[in-house]
Amino acid sequence: FGFTAAWRRFIVERRSAGLRAQLVMLAATSLVFFPLIAKGQIFGNPIGGFVFPIGWALILGAFLFGIGMQIGGGCGSGTLFTVGGGSLRMVLTLAFFILGSTLATAWSGVWLAWPAFAPVSIIDKLGPVAGLGVMHRSDDGGRTFRQMYTVQGSEIPTITHSSLDNTIGYATAWGTGGVMKTSDMGRAWTQVTATGSTWGVDVAKDDPNVIMYGVYGGATSYLSSTAGTSFITTPLNGSNYAIYAYDRGTFFAQQSGGIFKYNFTYTVPTNNTQAINLIAPNGGENWSYGSVRNITWAATGIANVRIEYQTSPTGSWQMISASTPGNTGSYAWSVPNAPTSQARARISDASDSSPLDVSDNPFSITVASIAAQPSLLNFGSVAVGLSRTEVLTLENSGTAALVITSVSSSSGSFIVGRSSFTVPVGQSDTLSVRFSPAATQPYNEQLSLACNAPTTPLVVPLSGSGVTAIALAVTAPNGAEVWNAGTVRNIEWTAVGVANIEISYKTSPSSGWIRVAQRVNAAQGSFAWTVPNTPSTEARVRILDRTTGTVIDSSDNFFTIQGTSDVAERRVGVPTTLELEQNYPNPFNPSTVINYGVPAGGNVTLKVYNMIGQEIATLLSQYQSAGRYSVSFDTKELGNISSGLYFYRLTAGEFSAMKKMTLLK
Repeated sequence: FGFTAAWRRFIVERRSAGLRAQLVMLAATSLVFFPLIAKGQIFGNPIGGFVFPIGWALILGAFLFGIGMQIGGGCGSGTLFTVGGGSLRMVLTLAFFILGSTLATAWSGVWLAWPAFAPVSIIDKLGPVAGLGVMHRSDDGGRTFRQMYTVQGSEIPTITHSSLDNTIGYATAWGTGGVMKTSDMGRAWTQVTATGSTWGVDVAKDDPNVIMYGVYGGATSYLSSTAGTSFITTPLNGSNYAIYAYDRGTFFAQQSGGIFKYNFTYTVPTNNTQAINLIAPNGGENWSYGSVRNITWAATGIANVRIEYQTSPTGSWQMISASTPGNTGSYAWSVPNAPTSQARARISDASDSSPLDVSDNPFSITVASIAAQPSLLNFGSVAVGLSRTEVLTLENSGTAALVITSVSSSSGSFIVGRSSFTVPVGQSDTLSVRFSPAATQPYNEQLSLACNAPTTPLVVPLSGSGVTAIALAVTAPNGAEVWNAGTVRNIEWTAVGVANIEISYKTSPSSGWIRVAQRVNAAQGSFAWTVPNTPSTEARVRILDRTTGTVIDSSDNFFTIQGTSDVAERRVGVPTTLELEQNYPNPFNPSTVINYGVPAGGNVTLKVYNMIGQEIATLLSQYQSAGRYSVSFDTKELGNISSGLYFYRLTAGEFSAMKKMTLLK
């Protein structure tokens, strides 16, 4: 018993019986367990060998084991044998054997982490029987492998498969084993030839039935055009390292003496004639930029195809894919920014450009366009708690419908009216943006529009300022005042957060507002008004914010406009004809009042012209009921106009009248 005793007897007594018995035991164990470990299972249960690397843990463990045997007087099996024979002295040795094994197991993570060489498995290197090659297969993209086949040779130098039919593959076996073939993606292999020392092998890229292999010794190459059922040979000096079958008529070999191209005669098979047919796009399609469209074809005998396109009959061919598997029959193409109605696609053999096929008729590549008017949105000053809306016009001058998929702003203070819509070719659409400031501060943000145009996303700058709450208040006339026609009186107000105001007045609760001044700087606080000859005891003045049109105030109570008696008498009742009075005062500077009357309701316009007939102002353009009215003409709204003679024309329906007035500065 014990392996040390056999070695001791062999060295001291020159008796080798124990040593021979150990070698027989090791051989028998290897014959039984090597194939089982290589197979990876027995009776459905997984098994595996343990390979311990050479390193510090092995060296220290062997040293401690040897010391222990010398102190204890035996190894594990010898100690058990001696204890079983009744030796109480060896019980202590056995106890320490158990203690040492337990501690070593508990601390295995420590000593297994010590430096060591990489482990070497004879089974993995030489096969379950020394010198046998083992083939493994993965069906999950290489994440895991499973042993599928063991060849009768020490190596499997080359494995190849058909580009046209990936179920077919071939493998060589050095030493003995010949050439194996699979027709089910490597699940099962059969031997097609028993040639010794096979090395390189390849399948023709254009025909899965044509294969060639070489041998490491023997100076011969073998060619089959019948899927391995029969071979023809040709001499080739040196040992083969690799075979490359470019197509069924072109073969290369890497030999120990160099690289060779085959030059021999054999009948090239024609039963697998190459053919290719482009299916789409084949004419009439309308493919929009940015969309993913499938280019489809039918190919026979072509491993890889090249796909190209052109945008005009004389244009150059642009590469889509230099090489893609021919048997897929489809390629997902992201349509480029190349607008045209004369596009064609071309597909050909990637290896030699023949055969090829081109779209029968042109197809269209359409591209949407996006432009914004205005290019930026400035909302000006808006009071906190209020809002202002501006409109953005989006134009599509492209050849495809503009699809806006999302609209967003970089600040929650700018709110868009909608987030997605479509603008047809050659048309425009509008997008509202509302500014609602949350604080009294300037805002400089961006509006982003994602779409199918090449310039996506379109970015539009947004700006505005949040200001304190806006307020307007008329202070004069504010009720009970009596103002005589023809006199100049100050309309007065207070304003907070308002830039410009519009001033109007009315002579009764039921009459319309008559504009006095269209735009006045609100900071002025007053406006010199020439009181018109429109007698009334129920007159009011109104002011409003020109920017928002929403902040309005008017006289709290009625005031009186006192007119001259002769004019007042004439103004009783509705005029029977169109009336246009001379402005008052005349000459004037800077403002004057024009009185007029219309006999019937309709659209009424009152315009001012200079001496050469150019229109310089429109004082009125709206529907008015029958009655008498007054309009104020303030030249300050027109900027710096010169003194001189001007004309004003009143038009009501088919009737019109004109008078002259003089501006004297």
